[in-house]
Amino acid sequence: MKGNFLRKSRTKGVSLIELMVAMLIGLILMAGVVQIYLGTTATNRAQEGLSRVQENARFAMEVLTRNIRMGGHSLCTGQQTVSELDVRLRASNAGMLPVNGGSLDLARAVHGVDSAADLWGSDEPGNLVAGTPALRLMHAEGVSTNAADESFQGGNFDISGNPSEIDQGDLVMVTDCETADVFRVINTTAGEASGTININHAQENDPHNWNEIDNNYNEESQVARFAKRAFYIGTNGQGTPSLYMRRSSGDALEIVENIEAMTFAYGIDTSNDGQVDRYEEAGDVNDWEAVLSIRVAVLVRSEEVLSEARGTTYDMLGQETLQFNDRRIRQLAVSTVSLRNRLP
Repeated sequence: MKGNFLRKSRTKGVSLIELMVAMLIGLILMAGVVQIYLGTTATNRAQEGLSRVQENARFAMEVLTRNIRMGGHSLCTGQQTVSELDVRLRASNAGMLPVNGGSLDLARAVHGVDSAADLWGSDEPGNLVAGTPALRLMHAEGVSTNAADESFQGGNFDISGNPSEIDQGDLVMVTDCETADVFRVINTTAGEASGTININHAQENDPHNWNEIDNNYNEESQVARFAKRAFYIGTNGQGTPSLYMRRSSGDALEIVENIEAMTFAYGIDTSNDGQVDRYEEAGDVNDWEAVLSIRVAVLVRSEEVLSEARGTTYDMLGQETLQFNDRRIRQLAVSTVSLRNRLP
């Protein structure tokens, strides 16, 4: 009986060596679990960062291509052209537009520069990234409508409906494709005839118009909202490079952040056959009316450092090569956009 008791007692418990082996195995398993967790987390962060980069690239290109496509749109079609736009604004509400009887040269309704500072001179945005290119566009936007008056001059006229939702404070363009005017709407009311809208743009004190329309338009004249916009790279309050749009009013709107670089190339028709013969940098364009399309490249980066450090190089339309050796994810988006108002 005593021998059996001793044998049973020897089988109880775990030796120190067995305990250490078990702990080692547990640590190895735990290290594996931690490694898998860290790897999965890093992968998820990288995938999330890439998705955000792709989303920002798509949105930036959507905004740019939509506006570029409309560049130079003057409400006139075919061989009808208008070369100058009379501006009826006072200095206090002109923004990027001429004032007190000035005019816009629609031959430069599409105009780019290799250095954004050249687009504004002393009026450049304070957050502009020096040495980066910029693009300025002017165009009518929205659905146009006809004037409803047989003949009008002065401070009021009716339009046939309001499909582009012209409202108080909007910039509006009117043209008969021989002359054109832009003015700011003071207010809108119901017109005399059913379905018409009366637009008031009378000469009044600031912040309204400097003078009234003196070109004689008729019911065949086209009316639509008007936009003048410039796109450039600037830094936001956190120092992040972003795509900005400066509007007619002169204020700048941040479109999307982490846009690290942007480049434009301009498709020129040198043979006057309605076809692009070559692409040029802004500084090489001599005739902006000959620009039929614009090629745009946008380089987008991730907000955080996510991947292993490696050297990456990006060709910006053959105009420059950008090289990085940090841990950010980047994507280069390129698109070629035809100017719809200049298609044959």
